[in-house]
Amino acid sequence: MKKYHYVYYSYESWGRGYIGKRTCKCHPQDDVQYFGSFSDKTFNPGNKIIIAYFNTSEEALAAEIALHEFYDVAVNPHFANRARQSSKFFNTEGVAKAAEHKEKIRLSNLGRKRSEESKRRMSEAKKGNTYGRGNKDKRGNCATLGLRLTDEQRIRKSFKHKKTHRIELTNPDGVSLCPVNLTLFCEEHGMNPSHVRSVAKGLRKTVKGWTAKIAKEADQSSSSSS
Repeated sequence: MKKYHYVYYSYESWGRGYIGKRTCKCHPQDDVQYFGSFSDKTFNPGNKIIIAYFNTSEEALAAEIALHEFYDVAVNPHFANRARQSSKFFNTEGVAKAAEHKEKIRLSNLGRKRSEESKRRMSEAKKGNTYGRGNKDKRGNCATLGLRLTDEQRIRKSFKHKKTHRIELTNPDGVSLCPVNLTLFCEEHGMNPSHVRSVAKGLRKTVKGWTAKIAKEADQSSSSSS
């Protein structure tokens, strides 16, 4: 029996939408009762548009992946998709997991025994990683072990954290600025971040000719990373 492959867009009237791929034995125009395999129980679509037809399931999947990536459906509030489709599975990277989902993951890992081969591969993967070693939480976990961020990632990470204050530095020529990422700034200027913080707190006078003070709310126009 002939199978039909298509990509569709189901949506609520004046609400969110859902992009998916479907393979069925009836003609897509007659597949009127199917609106998607979404898990969001608050999503209630009543309309569906056929975006494109394809000869194979692989071609339809490729189109679905491209649309998911273009609209970033996993985090886009205009879509009910909870994940982006990939070539073999749904990609949930960057998507916040519900408490119920987290509990299911925890329960599935309880009492799980890893094979010797699995342990060996994990050991090999961690060899040579020193970043974050020793910075463990109360349970002894070290989530940042082996993670090496680029300078751009470090700056972006700085913007995500809410800060009540920043440190304003003044160089020997009298030019003042508020670095977005103090650690990165000190690395670029050959200074120790802890020494700069000591100057800002009044425990030291200067660091290599630089002075520092606590800025309650740093003016973004004076913020700099170099």
